[in-house]
This record gives sequence, C-alpha cells and structure tokens, in this order.
Amino acid sequence: FGAGDRPPAKKPTDETVAKATATTSDENVAVDAAGHVTYTLKVADREIQFAVGVREESVQSLAKDAIAALDLFDMTPGARVLVAATSKDADAAVRALREALRDGAGRVQGIDVVGFDTETKPVFVAGRPPNDVALVQLAVRGLIVLVRLDLIGGIPDSLRRLLEDASVLKVGVGCAGDEQTLSRRCPGLDVRGSFLEIDKIAKTKFPNL
Repeated sequence: FGAGDRPPAKKPTDETVAKATATTSDENVAVDAAGHVTYTLKVADREIQFAVGVREESVQSLAKDAIAALDLFDMTPGARVLVAATSKDADAAVRALREALRDGAGRVQGIDVVGFDTETKPVFVAGRPPNDVALVQLAVRGLIVLVRLDLIGGIPDSLRRLLEDASVLKVGVGCAGDEQTLSRRCPGLDVRGSFLEIDKIAKTKFPNL
C-alpha cells in the first residue's frame, strides 16, 4: 500500500517490542529487539522464514476513509490474463502458470508462491445450502489465471494437482473457507497445508488493526 497521508511509523521502543512479543499468540511469529517481524511457515517439509518488516503501530484503521487516503498501485502492469471456460483451457492455463513458476515469477524468499482467491455466488434465502465455487483466481508476477468452474462443472485434474502441490504456497484471505467450499466440488481435496492466510502476516506487521 502507498503511504498516502499516513504519518511515518514510529521507531519501536523496548517497551512496545516487549508488549508486542508478549501479546503475539501465533507461535510462528518472532519479533527482535528492533521490532523486525519474522513469520515462520512449514512448506513441503521445509521451514521457511518470511521477513515481514518492522511493526507499524501507526496504522490503526481499515475504514473506507483510511483506505481512500492510500496511494493507488498496480502490482501487475501489463500482465497476461487467461480465462479458462473449459477443462482444456484450464489445463493450458495451469500449464502456463507452472511455466511462469519455473521462470521464477512466483519466487518469494526461496519458495514458489501463488496468489489465490475464489468467488462464489451468495445465497440470500435462509436455510438454502451454499452455492459451489464459481471462479478460481490464481496469480503470479505477469500472469493471472481465472478458471470458470461454473462453466466447467468440476475441478480439472491439472488444477487439483496444483492446489494439492505442497511445494507451491497458495496465499490469500479466507483460504480456510475457500478450501472448504472447493471440497464440495472436489471431494477428497487435500491441500496439505499449502494455503497461507495473508491476514495472519499482515496482523504481525500492523498489530493495531
């Protein structure tokens, strides 16, 4: 996010660092004496340490006016967008994503990372079961893949293999819910701990949110 009108982050004192460390409930988070945050995650039987940065206690709100004060940015200028409406298209799109990963497009601190999200049509009638996932979104630098499960009807094998690939970290918000809803379209889906809730890391850097 851009700095906008946000005041510069205050340098953490020994007292604030001690307080932050004491109130950190996630055992994967470590804060050093200077306030630098490290998040440790096990991926494909390896422990990976993400350098999150220095805690910023000045960021205290995600209200609309606070968000509006931030600078706009585009993380994917000139990115290629592949929309898959058939299983064949999905196979080609996932293959392109795999190739991009091999070229380092998703490499973050030594591991392959893919941005991940799903979209599901909401239910407005009480007592009616939830709808199935309609869209799976995957992204790395320079490439965005949109898989129309509503048109395909199920999860193509190529996409399932990617979701279950423990060596590729899928990062997003609400991943636990996404995994649950995807399982309705793909019984037995086992992501093997390869989904990471990005909000967990965000809260280690911005403890006052």
